[in-house]
This record gives sequence, structure tokens and C-alpha cells, in this order.
Amino acid sequence: MKAFLSLSALLVLGNNVFANLQVVSVTETNQKEFGLNFTISCEKLTDELVLIKATVPKEGKLKALSWPSVFISDGKGTLLDAPLANEPAFTNRYSFVINKKQLAQTGLRLHCLPGGSSEIRYELALDTYLPGELRHGASEDFSFDYLPLLDKRLPSDDWRQPTLKKLKSAKVGDSKAAHDAAMRYKIEHGGLDARDGSKVAALFKLAQDIPGFAQQGDLVWDIQIIRMAEQVSDEIWISSRTGEGKSILQQPGDQLLSKPSDSSK
Repeated sequence: MKAFLSLSALLVLGNNVFANLQVVSVTETNQKEFGLNFTISCEKLTDELVLIKATVPKEGKLKALSWPSVFISDGKGTLLDAPLANEPAFTNRYSFVINKKQLAQTGLRLHCLPGGSSEIRYELALDTYLPGELRHGASEDFSFDYLPLLDKRLPSDDWRQPTLKKLKSAKVGDSKAAHDAAMRYKIEHGGLDARDGSKVAALFKLAQDIPGFAQQGDLVWDIQIIRMAEQVSDEIWISSRTGEGKSILQQPGDQLLSKPSDSSK
């Protein structure tokens, strides 16, 4: 497992220029492996807000700590990086409040300057330090499965709203319609076994075009065909936009494509 990435970069901070930047990705699991002596605690303030507290002694590998900062990323790059002040002043304790919906995108950076033109930057994944009840909430708020969101009232500025609005004009716009479409598809393509049950398992965005089925960015319903209450015997995808179906699991009797034999030999 690659725990960190070494790279050469140009970092400009005020009048300081760091030609060599080493970024180390830190989680609760691998923190001890790196020999980093700091503590992170999380406290729920309200249903929306979480208080993050960090104690970062300037010792060991963190002896060269110059400043910590909190950052928010969208997975492609950094959207915000703000330095943190000591609290109280001249101590090794820091704290900040963050909206629970942003926890999965938020991290803590420990900027260490060992000398010369180098920086070692420890990037802490804060969501790995959350207690169970908060971690569950954060993963829900950053979920890429849209199915659990259909029964919730999301804020108008929630990042998933534009995608969910597509269902209003979709050919298959709700879970019942998706289930019915999957049953029709299954009956038309080999039929249902008397031992089979079914459930709508997920609703997700497609990452690539599938000709004749759906386009990249379309919402797709995932319906599982379950045998004997515990085994998945088939999985049907239904395109919300086109209403077309697609079986993901090869069924008994399906023919695999193979090269035709050359009878002339």
C-alpha cells in the first residue's frame, strides 16, 4: 500500500518558496505507523454542526510544525485552505466547527518545515477519526447512491439536487416504476423463477455511455433478483431516461461470444 506520494512542487506562501514538497496521507489507521503523536476529537454541537479539536505537540516528526490548516476538497482539487490559530494562544491546541455535510470533503494539513527549501505536509482524513454515529451521518451526506435520498427533503443547495431533478422528467421516475420495468424485462428475457424475489437496491449515475441503453450521467436503477431470500441470481439495470433494461449477470443458457470455427481447415 502506498501511504504517501513524494513529488516536486513549487509552493509559495508569503515570501517563502518551497521547491520540494512531500505529501503524506494520514488516517486514524496508519497514524501510528508514521509515528505521529497528535490527537483528534469530534463533538456533535447540533444536527448540522460538528466541533473538531486537535492537539498537535511539536515533537518527534512534528517538531518542525510551522502551521496547521483546514482544507476542503471536491476530489479534483482544493477548494479552500485556511490556516488555524492556536486556541488558547501559544498552545498546541486547535479547533474549528464544520458542517456535517462537508466532513467527508474536509481534512487537516500539518505543514512541517524541516529546513532548506523543503516542506513535509501531513494531510489528515478527518472522517476516519469520527465516532460511529457521526461517521454514519457523514457517509450518508456524501453518498453516491441516490436511492436513500428519495424519501428525504434535501436543502435546495445540496450538491445532489440537480441530478435528482432529472427524475421529474424521466421515463422511469420512481422506484415502483423501476421495479415494474425490471419485472417486464425479466419476463421477456427468460422469465422469473418461482423461488425468486426482487428489490430495488440502488440508484446511481452512469459513468460511461452504453449504446442503446443509457448515456454517461444518466440515473440508472439497480434491481436485484434474489433467490431463496439470500442469493442474488440476477441484477437488472433500468435506465431512468430511456426505460431500457439490461441484465448484469449472465444467466444459464446465455451463449458466450466466440470466434466461429473455420471449417475449411
